[in-house]
Amino acid sequence: MENVAPPVVGETMSRAAQSAWMQSLRRETAHIEFVFNNGDEDHPLIGALANLESSRTVGVGPGNGYARPRRAAVKRRYAYSRDIIFALDDLGCFFPDATSKEQWTGLGDVDVVFLDHSGKVLGATVTHEAMIITPGYSDDPKKAIPSEKGPRHR
Repeated sequence: MENVAPPVVGETMSRAAQSAWMQSLRRETAHIEFVFNNGDEDHPLIGALANLESSRTVGVGPGNGYARPRRAAVKRRYAYSRDIIFALDDLGCFFPDATSKEQWTGLGDVDVVFLDHSGKVLGATVTHEAMIITPGYSDDPKKAIPSEKGPRHR
């Protein structure tokens, strides 16, 4: 399956489109990183992935749409597993459809990064901005494609 192109500017990134984008990255994905912007304690994703090993780092540097480091954020890195894809789908993907009045899906304020075997970013989310970054379509994070709903701040 070929990587699914992100939506054009102004187009809503529906849950189905988010899931299709994520599914399109599966073949090349070796690792998936989660950045829990509000910590990972008692997060439902941690429970859903309890059977998988991960590395845990407190504090992350700039990147994937962020200009500054986030010292309180927690990063978890997992080897690719279909269980991760299923868990993300079960939580409602990355951010709600534009028609939703909810600020977050069950994933909450967690950014997700899909990496290949060499560590190259295949795709990433900036959840509070409802933004998908697909490097093949835009190598400049400032040109990432936001959803129609626009930024959501804490």
